[in-house]
Amino acid sequence: MSENSAVVAKDEITVASEGNYNQDLTDEEVDRLRKSWEITDHWLLRRDFIWTHRHRYPMDRLLCLAQTFVNVTILGNEYDSNIMKQIDELAKDVKSYQQFSRKK
Repeated sequence: MSENSAVVAKDEITVASEGNYNQDLTDEEVDRLRKSWEITDHWLLRRDFIWTHRHRYPMDRLLCLAQTFVNVTILGNEYDSNIMKQIDELAKDVKSYQQFSRKK
């Protein structure tokens, strides 16, 4: 596994540091990732997550983490404890998450 990838082990989680993924990703390309049924608040939170962590993960992993982040934050879903730790750690860097958390 490369230095920049996320590793999920038994009781530890490593969040990938800045990597070389999605270097050419533009705002417009991120906006095209919105699902037609996605509520604006949900999209803005997911979009901010994607934009914040775009260099850390390959696109497929990034989109999976972003959806999981929204599911946990808005819908209250719970996942394996290692995934929850990873999402909690990644959420710290997402500006709209902090604003969303204060609204609750």
